Amino acid sequence: MTLELHGTVQRGEFHREVRISAQPGEVTAILGVNGSGKSTVLHTIAGLSPLQTGLLTVDDVTWDAPAESRWITPEQRHCAVVFQDLRLFPHLDVLRNITFGLRASGIRRVAAIARAHEALAEVGASALVNRKPANLSGGERQRVALARALVMKPRVLLLDEPFASVDEDSHKAFRELLPRIVEGLNAITLMVTHDETDASAIASRQVRLSPQELP
Repeated sequence: MTLELHGTVQRGEFHREVRISAQPGEVTAILGVNGSGKSTVLHTIAGLSPLQTGLLTVDDVTWDAPAESRWITPEQRHCAVVFQDLRLFPHLDVLRNITFGLRASGIRRVAAIARAHEALAEVGASALVNRKPANLSGGERQRVALARALVMKPRVLLLDEPFASVDEDSHKAFRELLPRIVEGLNAITLMVTHDETDASAIASRQVRLSPQELP
């Protein structure tokens, strides 16, 4: 079972052709300079930007096929995104940040809390449970954002520049942590990065995007 994306991704006036295949249990790195469309690819897979042409399938299920007017909403895609800016809720503590999606999907409070603690332990962040994002370091916020994604048990995990806001020590720790998490989750994982070293250290396969193609 794989993720297959073949077609034209678009956001605003930007568009480009892409061809990506990704397998579960491994990391596929999407490399390129700023403006090459890396984040647009993730937005397309997550359902935040529709395909202009082509086909997106996961496990042989069509998520997006504009020629056939077929479209699966973001909520139906079993897909979790760790955005570059992390998007933690500043007014909620770590526990409530992580349980938010579970509770919104109908998971009962006790079960949601249990799963949140499990996810925090998996990323080595159990001690942060009662703190708010403003009181966390960049590396700690990154761990919380990753736990919030993992707790949903996604089929597809999307990481947008996961090392952008962490210090050197946290960067090294995440390089070691991510492959273990991906292997255990057995999700289809795509990681956007501009760093060749990160891609070589973490990814099983790489997709390189050239600079922006103008309409």
